[in-house]
Amino acid sequence: MTVVSGAGTWVSAAPFRRYVVHLMEAADVPWRVVAQRAGVPAPAVRTLLFGRRGRPRPTFPSQFAQSLLALSPAELRGLRRHRVSSQPTQRRVQALLESGQTLGQVARWLGLDEPSCRQLATGQSPVCSALVEALARAACEAHRVAGPSARRWAA
Repeated sequence: MTVVSGAGTWVSAAPFRRYVVHLMEAADVPWRVVAQRAGVPAPAVRTLLFGRRGRPRPTFPSQFAQSLLALSPAELRGLRRHRVSSQPTQRRVQALLESGQTLGQVARWLGLDEPSCRQLATGQSPVCSALVEALARAACEAHRVAGPSARRWAA
């Protein structure tokens, strides 16, 4: 895959659509995590994968294509092993619960059992995997729930 760089340039979408699917399958992560880790806006990846009004997108911005290519399946798989502070994730889980989501729903989205999710929500877990953090961020985005950074500035 050759990507032409430059602002406002576009490339064929098909190879990048296949690459995103490859990343998802190879690392067993949802497309929102791929978008997040690549630094590509979620709506751009959603449109790449699912098209608009049932039609596949024929082209894709080259700057986003380059960002996707910079992401590897190994990096995404590594999210399971890498530990991070659970505080931002705790606040995201609490925000999801406060928005009316059930503990069971949130646990499924994060790939956790309910007791582990409860421990995360109550601050009993000082760390979590970077994957759980990414999944919590993706769940907040998907359900339009303000995460910790948005809440801090809303007051």
